[in-house]
Amino acid sequence: MKSKTYFILILIALVFIVIGCSSRIQEINKDTKSNVKTVENISDYPVKQPEIPKESSDTGKDSSDIESSNKTQVKPVDKEIKQQVIQEQPESGIDSFAGASIDANKYSIGVKGPGSITQDNKIIMMGNARDDIIWNVLYTKQKIAFDKDFTISADVDLTADVVTGDAALIIGVEKLVDLSSLKHPRGGYCELSKGDHGKVIRTASSGAEVRSVPQTTGKMTLSYNSQTGKLTCSFNSQKIVENQLTKISDFVLTLRSGLHSVTYGWRDEFNSGGNFTAVFDNLNITQK
Repeated sequence: MKSKTYFILILIALVFIVIGCSSRIQEINKDTKSNVKTVENISDYPVKQPEIPKESSDTGKDSSDIESSNKTQVKPVDKEIKQQVIQEQPESGIDSFAGASIDANKYSIGVKGPGSITQDNKIIMMGNARDDIIWNVLYTKQKIAFDKDFTISADVDLTADVVTGDAALIIGVEKLVDLSSLKHPRGGYCELSKGDHGKVIRTASSGAEVRSVPQTTGKMTLSYNSQTGKLTCSFNSQKIVENQLTKISDFVLTLRSGLHSVTYGWRDEFNSGGNFTAVFDNLNITQK
């Protein structure tokens, strides 16, 4: 009898257990479906694609497109720089020698004998000798090249009271090494002189060949043609052309004045006497 009662109780307990487990399984399934649905709903949202950097968008362009784009960007800048260079370096190289001090950044000076070089809104060279040789030389620190055409001009004025010899005013292009000893110039030059030989212009190679001039005030020009290799010396309406033989060296522009006695042909120089004043103004150097 007891065994039967225990059996019934155990059976009832098992029934409740089965019912409880079934109910729990249904709840789990319900939660699982709900969770799955939630995941599915999340997957329905659009996925935002990452933005592609702008630089990478040009990877599809070919090299010609990129080069064209670069040219478009660089061209205005180049144009602006070119305009600045033109403003900073004008074609005209005029020096009006303003003020009372020679610009040591542009020029060096050398004086032999009783002469002098000063500046007073122009270059003034003077000399006074009884029995001596005078050379006043102002020369540029900028070199002059013979691989290009150049023109050098200045307004000049030579006044002189010569007892013996000749007073000279010169625009020249000379070897820098020759200026260590201030003697008669040996480079290419244009000379205006007054004295024993009258009022004349001459060049280094013209020797006794001179051109008489009516006055010693005017514009002097020394120019070079790189195609023909010729130098031209002109003063007002007079002109002499010579060959520039030596071109390989360091050449500089020289403004000279001097007093000396020379033999016929200007080959040798000796002491002289007298006084002079040579003026240079509005020096203009162009080379192209």
